[in-house]
Amino acid sequence: MKLLSVGSDEPGVFAFGQYATGIVAVGQISVGVIAIGQVARGVVAVGQVAVGVVALGQVSAGASYAVGMLGVAARGRGLVLRLFPKVESIPPRPAPPPVAPEGVLAGRDPEAWIAVERRGDELYIAGTKTAIDTASVGGSMREATALGEEVGVARVVGTAAADGASDYRSAATPTITLAARQIALNRRRGWRMVAWLGEKNIGTAELVGRFALTALWGAAVVGVIAWSLAALLE
Repeated sequence: MKLLSVGSDEPGVFAFGQYATGIVAVGQISVGVIAIGQVARGVVAVGQVAVGVVALGQVSAGASYAVGMLGVAARGRGLVLRLFPKVESIPPRPAPPPVAPEGVLAGRDPEAWIAVERRGDELYIAGTKTAIDTASVGGSMREATALGEEVGVARVVGTAAADGASDYRSAATPTITLAARQIALNRRRGWRMVAWLGEKNIGTAELVGRFALTALWGAAVVGVIAWSLAALLE
């Protein structure tokens, strides 16, 4: 193999010509690890017609990725048939910002969204031993557990009740009973695969089929590239 091949059919580390074969090949018909030309085949191929692991061209065939006006690849941009399912991020569930619980505990605020934590089937003000009645949100908490989500904050109502007798010299000490009326779930960031038709989760049959298509297409493209690059190994 020459270091520089210009206008000949002999492979080179750098090859230029109408028919170019090399590690870096530039020509009308080029074959190389990096191939640039009207018709290009290589690991990275750039051309009007490009076939590669990564292909960029008007018509592109990529085992892994392709960019083109028309093309087929595992993933890509442009009018490229994307065989591999799109992986999409599911953002965390937004929740109302919590406020300090002192207002509810002192009876100054009738209700507020406060930070809470779940311990078994019970709910407490975060970082304390102060329990919150969950009779109104028990179903929502069970649903959260089934979904693998956590209770982050809750809308808590404080109800004051007199504790002990009062006389003309002192008022009865109020006791605040806390009850959750609504919870906001803390869903962690997740991922899902999107189906070809519609923005919905992919079905099992489509998932298996697209994995198979991606594998077959990738094997075919890599086979073409390996056959094309065989001259470099001679």
